[in-house]
Amino acid sequence: EAPVPEPETVSRDAFIAAAAARVDLEHAFADFKEAAINLDGISKGQLMELKSMQALPKPLLDILTCVSILKGDRPQPGPHIWKSIKQSMSNTAYFLDQLQCIAPECLDE
Repeated sequence: EAPVPEPETVSRDAFIAAAAARVDLEHAFADFKEAAINLDGISKGQLMELKSMQALPKPLLDILTCVSILKGDRPQPGPHIWKSIKQSMSNTAYFLDQLQCIAPECLDE
């Protein structure tokens, strides 16, 4: 859990940005934990369909960002994050195997 800096040590704008990022991360993690429960139902074909998409809805992109981080990847932040995540999904079978190793009961906030 990343600490939010104290307001007196950073500018007001930086403090607000850090707090907003923390809230976004908490929401993404909650979405991921909910999705992790249903990983057994994901097929290689579904991942192939997902990879063919040009853009993703934000909740799905947030979940895949969490997955990438948990797998040890470092997705490129910003507008190219989906492209970075798709590259980590290039070997669909391996990606599926890695997903199966993420157990929801092992995830702590």
